[in-house]
Amino acid sequence: MDARAASQVSHQGELPVEPTEIEAKYRLEGPDGHARLRRRLVALGARAGDTTAEDNQLFDRPDRSLGAANRVLRLRVLNGGPAGRLTYKGPATRSGVLKQRTELEVAVDDSAVTRAILEALGYQPTVRYLKQRETWYLQGAEVALDTLVFGWYCEIEGPAEVIPGIAAALGLSAASAEPAGYPGLMARHEASQRP
Repeated sequence: MDARAASQVSHQGELPVEPTEIEAKYRLEGPDGHARLRRRLVALGARAGDTTAEDNQLFDRPDRSLGAANRVLRLRVLNGGPAGRLTYKGPATRSGVLKQRTELEVAVDDSAVTRAILEALGYQPTVRYLKQRETWYLQGAEVALDTLVFGWYCEIEGPAEVIPGIAAALGLSAASAEPAGYPGLMARHEASQRP
C-alpha cells in the first residue's frame, strides 16, 4: 500500500478508500540472496528507491488485547529520527503466499513525542526490531530487500495480481515464502537466544 495514500483524508474526515496492504514475504539465503535479487531487479528495469535504517517499536495495551486480536500498533523511527511513521494494521487474512490487511499510516515529525503520547495513553512497548530496507519499484509494486538480525528477506507489496508474476521473475518460490511477520520472527529469535 502506498503509505501516502493511506494518510490522505477527505475534508469530511473519511479515508477516500479502504487502505489495504497486500504483500508476500520470502526468506533468502544470506546477503548473496540480496545481491542476486538486486541484479535481477536491474535486469527487469526496476527503479531503485531509498535505503533506510528502521527502528520499529510495537505497542500494545497492558492486557495485550491488540496482539491477541492480530492487530498491530507500530512506531517506526527512520534513519535515527526524529522523523518516523505511526502505523495501525488490522487482522491479516491469507491466500496462498499473499497476506492482506488494513493498514493506516501517518508520518510523524517527532518520534520521541509520538512515543510519549502513546505511553501517556497507556500503550506499552512490546517487540522491537531493527531493519535495513533497500526499496525498489517494479510494475506498480514495491520490492523491499530487508536485512534483520535474524535473516535476509524480500518483501513484495502491491496489487495482488502483480505480486506472483514479480516473485516468479525474481526466482522466488512458494517454498521460500515466510508466513510470519517480522515481530513474530524477532520474538522467536529472542527466545532462541535465551540460555
